[in-house]
Amino acid sequence: MMRFMFRRNFKILRWFIFVGGILGFLYFSFGIFVGMSSGDAIRNSQKILDDFKRTASFIDTFKKSNLRLPTQAEIEIQFGENYSISITDFHDIEKPKFLMLKPADSYILHYWRGEWAEYYAGWNQQTTLSIKESDYYPFHSPILAVIVVIASLLICFIGFKLKSDASKTLLF
Repeated sequence: MMRFMFRRNFKILRWFIFVGGILGFLYFSFGIFVGMSSGDAIRNSQKILDDFKRTASFIDTFKKSNLRLPTQAEIEIQFGENYSISITDFHDIEKPKFLMLKPADSYILHYWRGEWAEYYAGWNQQTTLSIKESDYYPFHSPILAVIVVIASLLICFIGFKLKSDASKTLLF
């Protein structure tokens, strides 16, 4: 009876190791692929960041001369009708952590990307944009992601080896 339970538990363990290695390999390989193909996303994010900075410069100048923030209509007069960037006050949405301590006389810029919003803090120039290539890799490091993929393959091999070696023993 004890021998049967050991065989059954060992069989389950080796399949978990094998399947876990395969799933880890697939997941992190996909992460490396996403990171390697992030060039267009980074260029688009850099363009949005440039627009944020240009808008922030206009708002700061406007605020100094008028002692108030501009309205969306005044921003659109400066940058064109239906301008994508606006000043937001965060009603009914969750704030990113770096935007929590907004000074009373400052502003937060908002850009809607179609599925989610990007933000820019006027008082500290922080943004929610991902403009570094490392932001697109698992663990924020292409080298570490490759190491994990190799480790996943080794785990998969160990699980496969346990499976093939176990078929040669008397226990299975």
